Amino acid sequence: MKRWYKRLAAGLLTGAILVSSLGAGAYAESTDPTVTENVESTVETDEETESIDETESETEIQTETETEEETEEPEQKELKAVTNLKAVGVEENTVKLDWDAAEGADGYLIYRQIGKTSFEYLAETEETTYTDSSASAEEYNYYRVYPYYMDGETKVTGPSDTYVYAKGIAQVTLAPVGNLKAAACAQGQIRLKWDEVEGADGYLIYRQIGNGKFEYRYMVSRTEYTDKTASETEYNFYRVYPYVMVGENRVVGPSDTYVYATAVLPRTLTAVTNLKAAAVGKGSVNLKWDAVEGADNYLIYRQIGDGSFEYLYMVSKTEYTDKTASEDEYNYYRVYPTYVNNFVRITGPSDAYVYAKGSLPVYLEAVKNLSANTAGKSHVYIRWDAVEGAEGYLIYRSIGGGKFEYLYMKTTTDYSDLHPSEDEYNYYRVYPYYTYEGRRIVGPSDTYVYAKGRFDQGWHWIGGYKRYVKEDGEIDNDVSRLVSGPYLIKVYKWGNYLIVFAKDENGEYKVPVKAMITSCGENTPTGTYYSPNKFRWLTMVGGSKAQWCTQISGDYLFHSVPYRIEDPTTLYVDSMYNYLGTTQSLGCIRLQAGEAKWIYDNCELGTEIYITPYEDSGPIPKPDFQPIPSWHTWDPTDPTTRYLCEENGCH
Repeated sequence: MKRWYKRLAAGLLTGAILVSSLGAGAYAESTDPTVTENVESTVETDEETESIDETESETEIQTETETEEETEEPEQKELKAVTNLKAVGVEENTVKLDWDAAEGADGYLIYRQIGKTSFEYLAETEETTYTDSSASAEEYNYYRVYPYYMDGETKVTGPSDTYVYAKGIAQVTLAPVGNLKAAACAQGQIRLKWDEVEGADGYLIYRQIGNGKFEYRYMVSRTEYTDKTASETEYNFYRVYPYVMVGENRVVGPSDTYVYATAVLPRTLTAVTNLKAAAVGKGSVNLKWDAVEGADNYLIYRQIGDGSFEYLYMVSKTEYTDKTASEDEYNYYRVYPTYVNNFVRITGPSDAYVYAKGSLPVYLEAVKNLSANTAGKSHVYIRWDAVEGAEGYLIYRSIGGGKFEYLYMKTTTDYSDLHPSEDEYNYYRVYPYYTYEGRRIVGPSDTYVYAKGRFDQGWHWIGGYKRYVKEDGEIDNDVSRLVSGPYLIKVYKWGNYLIVFAKDENGEYKVPVKAMITSCGENTPTGTYYSPNKFRWLTMVGGSKAQWCTQISGDYLFHSVPYRIEDPTTLYVDSMYNYLGTTQSLGCIRLQAGEAKWIYDNCELGTEIYITPYEDSGPIPKPDFQPIPSWHTWDPTDPTTRYLCEENGCH
């Protein structure tokens, strides 16, 4: 009888533990006011039942035998509440629960409350996980898990000290926004910018001013936002939270940082001044303006005809050429100064516009037949055909394939570059230009030419003549050692010098051999002659003597400067020799003795002689001449008197 009483008491105690546990839930993981637990009435009813049962069974308890009274009951296990309980929505109407095992538990009872209802038994499991496939997707599902163990056929239930909740929808994990920035974009305005978060449908923006608290400000779908009510005197702090819509529910991600700024600009820009527009080519309009203090760049907007202003280009300089301008309608232009504050572009005002058509009275063609030729050491000669309508030409040069840079401006159609590179190629472009309404209108260049500033050693065609270039890159002006006759002697009467020419491979006299200084006379004949005779010494007019004489025609000869007598040490120095290079003779062509001897020795009878009446120079420049003192009565170039110079140490 006593054993039965104790079993009854144990059963009542177990029921009391279960009810007590349901009413003692902790609220550590939620402050949701919708969670309710209706368990107090159950506790009161059980207490009354225990009192009645105890009275009615008193007699039976006393009839228990002595043996049963002495039998010992097994000790009760003390179960602890489950720990690390979690609830996660995994798909529509499905929530997954999991927890850590409770020591001594044989299984677990799962209770659920939906929204503002009460907790009700849901399921039983021996595992430490359970999937609720009937969860609400619209309201929160609250869960408690009670451990239990079996005492014979009786479930002994442990406590629950917490609950968890989730909706029956798939959970989305969003990362915090990255690269969040804030900067003033106008007085009283701050722009925010951040990187896109994968999976986010939009972003919630919270703001705190000064020492206040963060409050909801705005919701956007883009990755930037402009706060137009920002404080100019205190810092504005911002947090941005990504969110995703799951059904009709907004799931909000975390924020792990904040940024701040005051709504004050570091610089205030003024409008550009002196803005001008002018046509500069076919479909081209050039803009110019004065620099604005504090501006780093300029934004150019254009309107064509009756259209609207649209962004065209950004430049850092104070001019721009629009090469897509309309030729038929007016092109209207506005220019806005700008700079970048952190990541925000600050744009100043525009208080004026200008306009022009992209058409000109004259359209220049590119220059034709452009050529460049090495003309000697450190000399490149370029030329081109004239362009109709051009006032002049701009010459640009690139050395070794580098950038083309302005070199010179010419009104003629040729140019000598006297400072070219001798080792690398010099590239040239020539642009025609004319002046229109105070602006230089520049035409196109459709080709370039190139040449080095020196020749390699050897024979080259230079300026229409075959010339020999020495090892140092200089053109050799005396190649008499390299060529042989027949020769042509061309006399530049009014230049008072001559050039000897040899034949090229085509039989033309295109090889300048050497130049000689002369003294011609007013009466020196012009035209073409062929030398008929030679004389070692001849008596000149007045009885003077000359040596190494080669007849041109009649009384006209090539000969040395006259001597007093037939003696090479009796030279007329001051009155004749020192006048070489000027018009001085009576008609013959005077030469230094050494040059007269060269013609005498190397030019066969019948050598062609051409005395030009109008040219004064040729491909070899006129030789320099050095006068001699009065006592030097012999020609220093005469090989027969060379010993006298050696004795006197003068030449």
